[in-house]
Amino acid sequence: MLKPVYLFQGETLLPQQISLDSLLNHTETLKSAPCKSAELLNQTVFTSTLADEPLKDIGAERMVRKTSERQARWLIATGVRSWRRYISAPQSSKAGLFIGLGTVDCDEEDNPELVAEPTAECLSAAMLEERRPLICLALLNSSATSHIAQLAGITGENMSFSPLQSAGFNALCEGYFAIAEGRIKYALCGGGSQKVTPWSLLAYESIWAKQDNFWLTEAAAFVVASDEARLNERVANGVLRHIQRASLQNNDESLTQKVNHLMQSAWIEARSIVKVILVGASPKQCEVTLRVLGDDLSAQAVILDRYVGTTMAASAAIACNSALFYLQAYKEGVVIAITFGDHAEFGTFIIEANND
Repeated sequence: MLKPVYLFQGETLLPQQISLDSLLNHTETLKSAPCKSAELLNQTVFTSTLADEPLKDIGAERMVRKTSERQARWLIATGVRSWRRYISAPQSSKAGLFIGLGTVDCDEEDNPELVAEPTAECLSAAMLEERRPLICLALLNSSATSHIAQLAGITGENMSFSPLQSAGFNALCEGYFAIAEGRIKYALCGGGSQKVTPWSLLAYESIWAKQDNFWLTEAAAFVVASDEARLNERVANGVLRHIQRASLQNNDESLTQKVNHLMQSAWIEARSIVKVILVGASPKQCEVTLRVLGDDLSAQAVILDRYVGTTMAASAAIACNSALFYLQAYKEGVVIAITFGDHAEFGTFIIEANND
């Protein structure tokens, strides 16, 4: 029998030092600006970018602070701060780390090169010819997870996933099953977005070029999971009751079937629905999903990307933290989250208000 998996709200690192709670409360709005690199391609992409994280507040050594990539520093700072909020002592092999990494642009210079024509081919040629050798996108290496594990004292299971939207959701899935099956007692699950640079725009043009006024946000987020309902005198806001990965066929009927199947879940039956969170959905996917949900549930829907933009591998943890925020005010009920990946990935999870 699977153990219950309790969830504790971790940190969500967003640009402009804005808190996730203030966005969901509609007291603040995240600002964005046109991306110069996208303008070189005659495309309109808006971005919200993060400041650097010095890592001094978490006690990282000077070597870590000076040699890690900026994108890795977002992950390290957010992950360690989230963990220490609830767990202070090392947990040896009882704790695990599950993280969505995506890719990293090792070049810290974000200024785009001038190109002869506004095409991806010209920008790509300019980057390859004028940048130093080996400067391009690469998998964000495991040094980020190693630094988090060392600073947090996590020595159990350690898994990294890539790329993009599905990475963060896979991390949450694996953390859930590791606790539910009794392999570990605590898990730190989360991920980080893509750093916005010319290279990342070129690499993922097939995604953002399909949408008008695409909004890409640099972010990192984590959630802490445990088989215990109370950590460091803090009570879990929610219990992760259901999580499932699937893939969509390239048609509306497949999405309709998946959403209908979700709404027939035993964990939703006879329970009040607090919110339905959609993350990573294209405009068409939003339209189909809301139509299937019907008028009453559509009124409870939160299209998260309208609040924070596209956050890639951070999106699942941001959705999870959003669900826990909404459940703070409820003693019963569930939040349903539906996540969409970039290559027909489809994920769902249900979080119930914790009454233990």
